[in-house]
Amino acid sequence: MSPVGRLVLLRVASKTELVSAMAWLMIPASIGAIAGPPVGGFLVTYLSWRWIFYINVPIGLAGIVFASLFIEETREPAPGHFDFLGLALCGTALACLTFGIEIVSSDVGSHLASAALLAACVFGAGLYVLHARRHPRPLLDVGLMRIATFRASVVSGSLARIAVGAFPLLLPTMLQLGFGVSALRSGMITFVIAIGSLPMRFSAAGVLRRLGFRTVLVWVGLLAALLVATCAGFRPDWPLSAIYGVLLLLGFFQSLQFIAYNTIAYADVPGSKMSAATSFYTMFQQMTLSLGVAVSAAVLAAAVSLRGHSGPQFADFSVAFLSVAAIASVAPLLSLRLDKDAGAELSSRRASPVKAHAAAAE
Repeated sequence: MSPVGRLVLLRVASKTELVSAMAWLMIPASIGAIAGPPVGGFLVTYLSWRWIFYINVPIGLAGIVFASLFIEETREPAPGHFDFLGLALCGTALACLTFGIEIVSSDVGSHLASAALLAACVFGAGLYVLHARRHPRPLLDVGLMRIATFRASVVSGSLARIAVGAFPLLLPTMLQLGFGVSALRSGMITFVIAIGSLPMRFSAAGVLRRLGFRTVLVWVGLLAALLVATCAGFRPDWPLSAIYGVLLLLGFFQSLQFIAYNTIAYADVPGSKMSAATSFYTMFQQMTLSLGVAVSAAVLAAAVSLRGHSGPQFADFSVAFLSVAAIASVAPLLSLRLDKDAGAELSSRRASPVKAHAAAAE
């Protein structure tokens, strides 16, 4: 559903409106992230963990009603034969990657099994790339990676999202096991990140117009990685206001970072490739968020094992936070390779004189 919804947006919004449109698209996600932790904590504390699943039924039914009322019916051109071989190769590679890291993180099964699964992932991914280059309409079009802005958003954005994906595991677990708070209390602290993201939703277009995409992705990305690393120092003797302050700033800067990534990905994608681009991008987006959970769990388990602890302690959580922060810090370094005028049309920002002169000459 995610690529279809994003494709609907890309069809109706012009390039100059895309930053604002993406910011509005992410507001419901922010509201869900704000409501989710305290509601989930309430359900687990006072009802049953099963209600975390039951509550999705009325929400899903409401989604069906609203989509029927407000989304116009549109269809893509007939794509031809479905790429079943691509599905098998790509699905196998992703499944092996996920299960391989899961075995490491949960310490269930042998290291040999994990290594075999990760090797199968690399082999399957290699076979898929060879297949995709020959198929007229592959399941995931790897040719899109030749577009510089799309490639930068996929690669750098994936590294940054690993830190985002790690937080729903690391922060609540540390608060409940280390700080000794209830699931409800943990949720009331965790949701501050989402509150911090809301103000940026309304100001992202102006910030990107003033600073440009590359500047935002480099410097804001570094700030976000630094704030993730700061969470490694959280301890029960910290004032709650200081923890709230770090989480508010983290939500604020990560929000701007991902609005920029989600928008610049489509800056130079031709209209005929937009459907393939949304599918490709959303797959990587969801995969890396899941990898954030698996990678952080694997690092946490390794830290516990190496230190000989019976369960995770503060030092182990610190290692996990610093590890995902290190991964996220690579993203802004890679973003330095972007052209400084990349995405200028999207943000309505004037290109540099050299670029403007070259465009006029063409």
